[in-house]
Amino acid sequence: MRHWHRHAKAHHQEARATLILSGQYLGLLPEHFVASWGLGDKLRPLMSDTYGYRNSYRAIWPKNHQG
Repeated sequence: MRHWHRHAKAHHQEARATLILSGQYLGLLPEHFVASWGLGDKLRPLMSDTYGYRNSYRAIWPKNHQG
């Protein structure tokens, strides 16, 4: 991998999946994306103990909201 000279940017998970499925690129996809799109038989985690990320999502609203 160190000698690969391929670079690509994709801002959406679907675009990342397309690049990865081409067999020419490595990339990060959330596990729930792979599972929900039924890609588990085509993709597998690679060095997941070294590479990866976690996101936290929170709902926020104004303090004065009357909802």
